[in-house]
Amino acid sequence: MTKLFGRKYSLTVTSVDGEELVIVPPMQVQFQVTNMPQDQVSTATITVFGVSAKYRQLIQHYDTSEKHYGSVRLEAGYDESVGEVFSGQIQSVEVGREGVNVYLRLKCLLAIWSDATIGKTWGNKTQASEILHDVARSFYYPVEMVGDFSDLPTFNYGHTLAHSSSRDFLNKMKAAWGYEWLLDHNRVVII
Repeated sequence: MTKLFGRKYSLTVTSVDGEELVIVPPMQVQFQVTNMPQDQVSTATITVFGVSAKYRQLIQHYDTSEKHYGSVRLEAGYDESVGEVFSGQIQSVEVGREGVNVYLRLKCLLAIWSDATIGKTWGNKTQASEILHDVARSFYYPVEMVGDFSDLPTFNYGHTLAHSSSRDFLNKMKAAWGYEWLLDHNRVVII
């Protein structure tokens, strides 16, 4: 099937110990990547069939001190047009059986989702759109603001945001300021 349609993919799984497992055709991989504004962050469910017991153990290894599994990078496309579809942290690992095939189902989340924080004071006459942009930049990705944000409030006497989670701030303000946002593998979008 891969040769007929020119489909290509490469799944790189990096264990918590730093070992890399690269999975390419003919191994069978199924994936679903969700990247919608209401979800705010990219998630992926990746199922790998036919992984040996040795590699299952490697992928399932959980770092109890850091409290996480390894990471994944998925690239996919057709012929010469292959690009990164998802890059993130494995959140859970499920081992199952489908007929005679053993599979691993990896539930993944964008790696930087919960890490970004900000603490800043803005000066007089600061537009709320500038605050949104600065908070979104704390994820260390380019920020894309889509739409007209000119009706957002202006802070005549400045605004101070105590050191807090960028994600929490963006979620808290979206109802009051009327926007949606998402974080994907290479940018932050505010709509």
